[in-house]
Amino acid sequence: MEYVISDTHFYHNNIIRYCNRPFNNVSYMNDFIIKNWNSIVKEDDIIYHLGDFAIGWDKEKYKTKKECYTDLMSKLNGQKILIKGNHDRETDNFYLDIGFNEVYPYLEKGSILLIHYPIIIDNNAKRFMKDELIEFINQFNINKYSEVIHGHIHNSNYKPKKHRNVSIEMTEYKPVKLNNNIF
Repeated sequence: MEYVISDTHFYHNNIIRYCNRPFNNVSYMNDFIIKNWNSIVKEDDIIYHLGDFAIGWDKEKYKTKKECYTDLMSKLNGQKILIKGNHDRETDNFYLDIGFNEVYPYLEKGSILLIHYPIIIDNNAKRFMKDELIEFINQFNINKYSEVIHGHIHNSNYKPKKHRNVSIEMTEYKPVKLNNNIF
């Protein structure tokens, strides 16, 4: 099976407040997401993480961010493929070293586009985006795709045509099956 998930923000304390996540602390949030992930994704499954994997790390328990994230990845089932988001600022080799099998800026699977960002953005969203991000998004033609699977906008109700937001706030904090039966 193939699954998708986005915007886990492991180790990100402030995301709980920013997105009204129902967790008392980051440790509980991390454990909850790991449990949900592993209850669905089996070791032979493929899971596409559509960006914003982790922000921050446990400096009391680990010597380096790499050590922290490697331990985290060892707890997650599946063959993991990262589609980098705006908070995934390390090198591709860093993400490969911690346990991702592959790393991409976006991925086309037939007529499905896997990407961190929606590719149809309204003027309000554009105000908060850097020019190079808008340029990156503008290279995609919505007519080429039957579906755009993305994250980035967390718990927003913004739902452009042919888009599916898989930020974990929209998927009950768990991965969802990758399929083309949404529209």
